[in-house]
Amino acid sequence: MDKSFEPQSTSPALSFTLVFVDNTPPGHKDRYCRTQFETAVRQLRFDVARVKTPYLFRMSQFSDALRPGRDQVRLELEDVQGFDALGLACKIDDGGLPQIVGTPLRAFKGDVHIRACSKLNGEKEPDDFEVTRSFEIAEESVDTWPLWQDLPTPTDTPYEAPNQDTLCKTIPLSAPIVVIGASQRGRSHAHQGDFRDDYMTARFADSNPLSRGDDNGEWRYGWHVLTVSDGAGSATFSRKGAQLVCDTMADALFNELNHSSNSAPLTDAVRDSFNERWTRLQANCFGPVDSMTRSRLKLGETFTRAVYAAYMAVFNEAATLRERTRRHVSVRDYNATALCVAVKRFKGADGWKSDKLHRRPPVWAILSYWIGDGAVAVYRPNDENRILTLGKGDSGEYAGETRFITSKDEARFDSVEPRVNLTFLRNFEGIILATDGVTDPFFPSDSSMETFSAWQTFWNDKLRAGAPDAFPSLQNEKNGEIAPQKRADALLRWLMFKERGYHDDRTILLALNDKLAARNRSTANDD
Repeated sequence: MDKSFEPQSTSPALSFTLVFVDNTPPGHKDRYCRTQFETAVRQLRFDVARVKTPYLFRMSQFSDALRPGRDQVRLELEDVQGFDALGLACKIDDGGLPQIVGTPLRAFKGDVHIRACSKLNGEKEPDDFEVTRSFEIAEESVDTWPLWQDLPTPTDTPYEAPNQDTLCKTIPLSAPIVVIGASQRGRSHAHQGDFRDDYMTARFADSNPLSRGDDNGEWRYGWHVLTVSDGAGSATFSRKGAQLVCDTMADALFNELNHSSNSAPLTDAVRDSFNERWTRLQANCFGPVDSMTRSRLKLGETFTRAVYAAYMAVFNEAATLRERTRRHVSVRDYNATALCVAVKRFKGADGWKSDKLHRRPPVWAILSYWIGDGAVAVYRPNDENRILTLGKGDSGEYAGETRFITSKDEARFDSVEPRVNLTFLRNFEGIILATDGVTDPFFPSDSSMETFSAWQTFWNDKLRAGAPDAFPSLQNEKNGEIAPQKRADALLRWLMFKERGYHDDRTILLALNDKLAARNRSTANDD
C-alpha cells in the first residue's frame, strides 16, 4: 500500500488522520478494541450540515473501542485539513471521542479523506488504511417554523383530547426509579387543528409487602406497568383507541400480575425462567427468555387476555358510538399501536429460594409487548450488551404503514405470544417507550435501532442535551433533587425539537435509575 496520504479533492480538501493509541503492556493487548476501531472507521457516515446553523457531529461509534477502565487506550487526530476554512473544527472532545463542531460559513459538497492507523507503545503499526466519505454543507434553510399554525381542536366531535400531557412518579425502592413521561401534539396535527392521537399511562404497585407475604420477602415489591400507544392518523377516532388500549392493558396486566389468583403462578413461572438462565449469566444481563417454556406459555396467556381486553374495550366503544349516532363506526376507526412494559424488582438471595452456596443477586424482571412502530428498549451504557430492544417494530411496505393491536387477529395467542419478551437485568440506566414521532427522526432504519452508537447519540446528544433538567447531573446533585414533575415538564419542552420533515405527535415514557446514572458519570470522570 502507498503510505503517502495525498487526497485528491476540490478546494478545500477535507482530510484527517485518526490514530488508535494503545499503550497497554506487552502481552496484554486486546484485539477487540483495535477491531472495534477499524469497524467504526469503515462504518463512519457524516450528518449533513447547514450554513449558519450550529453543527455538532460526535463520532460516538468509537466509544466501543475505548472500553471503560482502559486509560491506556485513546484516540488522537493528526493532519487535520480544510475544516477551518468552512468554519468547522475537527478535534477530540472531553470524552476522548472525535467530533466535528462549528457553524458552517458556506455551502460545500465533497469528500472527507480519512486515514486510520494504530500506534502501539509509541510505534506505528504497518496495517493502516484509508476511506473516503461524502460530506455536505447545505444552503441556509428558511425558518418555516413561524408559518406553522397552532389551531384549536374542534369542540363538536366525540372524544376531546388535550394537546399535551405529562406523567411522573418516584418508585421508592432501595434503588429508587423515577418514571417520567411527556406527550405533545405534533405540528402537522396542530396546523390542521387535529387532536393528539398519542396516549400514555402507568400503574404503580405499593412498595409495601403485598397481601400474600412470604417470609423470604419476595413479595415486597409488586409489578409496575407502563404503556404507550400511537393512534393511526388515518383512523377517525384513533385518539380514543390509544387511550382505551393503554388504560385497559395497564389495568388488566397490573391486576393479573399483582392481585389476581394468577399472580402467584405467574411469579413462580418468572422465577423458574430465572433459574433456567442462571448458569448462562453474562456480565449484568441475563438476556431475554426465548424458549417455549412454562413461563412463556403462562406469560403468553396473560398478555393474550390483556390484548383481548383492549380489543373488546375498543369493540364495545365502537358499538356504543354507532348506536348513539346512527353512523357507520367500526373498530378500524380506533386503530392504535401498543408498547407495554411491566417491571418488578426481586430482592435477590432472600427472594429466590436458594442455598448459601448459590446466592442469587437482586434482579429486575422486565416483561414487554410491542406491536406497531416506535420503540421499547433498555439503555445500559456500561455493560457488554449495551442496548436491548425488547421486540421489533412493525413497518409496512409504504411510509407510515404499520400494524395495530385493534385488529381482531392480533388478539389470538399465536399472534400475541411471539411479541412477549421476558428479560432479566441486574441493573439498567433507563427503560424507554417512545412513539415513532420520537424515534423516526433519530433512527432512520430498523438496523440503526439495533445499534448502540445510534442509541448513545440519541440518549446523550439529543435527549440529555436537549432536556438536561429531566436527568440527574452533577449540578442537580449540588442543588438538590429535582421534583419529578419538573423533570417531566423538561421532557415535554424537549418534545418541541425541530427536525426537518418530522412533525408527528411525540410521546416518550422513561423509567430512570438515577443511582446507576450517577455511578456511570463518576466512572466516566475517573477514566
